[in-house]
Amino acid sequence: MKKFKSDLNKKLKLMTFLVFLVAVIVFLIGFLSYKTVGTKSDVNDFILGVQTGTFIGLELVIIFKIRKYKNALKDSNMLQKLYIEKNDERNKLILLNTHSTGLYVIMIVLSVATIISGFLNATVFFTLASVFMFIGLTVGFLGYYYSKKY
Repeated sequence: MKKFKSDLNKKLKLMTFLVFLVAVIVFLIGFLSYKTVGTKSDVNDFILGVQTGTFIGLELVIIFKIRKYKNALKDSNMLQKLYIEKNDERNKLILLNTHSTGLYVIMIVLSVATIISGFLNATVFFTLASVFMFIGLTVGFLGYYYSKKY
């Protein structure tokens, strides 16, 4: 349990750093958008809103996790529950199956979207093809890495 507590403390430090980093990014997005007031289009406004909302959502998720981990470190019963939650084999199997199935679905949909976009817009085609290749290379590399590790 000491190792688990130590790992939680390391995660807390990293997440605290991320909270400040994300807050700086949100501030910079707001500052940079303020500098360009009057030169934006509706699309730029939408992009700015998505960026800001994404970072604020990320910030809230991190803060929620920090609070959960801090409470667990204070209460041994909560710490035990969190340890079981993180190390339960059933939960790990569910997560593994969810991610692997989800990845296959994403790859199929992305490949179909790439093919269709080739008939409509070259920029979208090359963007989707690049994303498809990146995901494929990442999966291939990680498969090779874990086959050598285990």
